[in-house]
Amino acid sequence: MLLITHDVEEAIHIANRIIVLSIRPTTIQATFDVPFAHPRKLSSAPVQELRTAILRELGVDSYST
Repeated sequence: MLLITHDVEEAIHIANRIIVLSIRPTTIQATFDVPFAHPRKLSSAPVQELRTAILRELGVDSYST
């Protein structure tokens, strides 16, 4: 299944792999595997580290949830 979202937390909560796309022309900028078992605790340190890495790749400073 392919799910397109702009919500990093939603992507981490649902996905097994997250693909970050570049601006136009669109290419795959980065790929992140999500190795955490379901259900995922989004407040856990490893999940927050992944969230920070994805936001950094997107050029966004980490923000509080």
